[in-house]
Amino acid sequence: MLGATRVISVHLPMQQAEGPVASNMFQVINRCFQIMQTHAEQHWREQSDLVIAPDVTGMEWDAFGSAEKLVQAGEIAALEAVPKIKAWLADAPAAARTKPLSASPSPSGSSPATA
Repeated sequence: MLGATRVISVHLPMQQAEGPVASNMFQVINRCFQIMQTHAEQHWREQSDLVIAPDVTGMEWDAFGSAEKLVQAGEIAALEAVPKIKAWLADAPAAARTKPLSASPSPSGSSPATA
């Protein structure tokens, strides 16, 4: 996972379609995304150390009027995850906490670890 020691994911469940039959093209596309998301979910959950799942029940994720409520739900869920993240930082060796975020090669062509 690109050198990450911890992976935090966010799960935003899609709203269920109203009624058993899609009545327009957008509902068909929405249902396709729901199926694709459900199919991929098991894999990314297995790769995640922490899954943040804001309570977005009943909120319309595709309506601009819901933006403030969606952000607030995300903030609440993220704040609930802070103790676990702080525990990870407390358990991590000091050298790992001060390691650079990027291990890209230096201009001379050598990596920072060998320069």
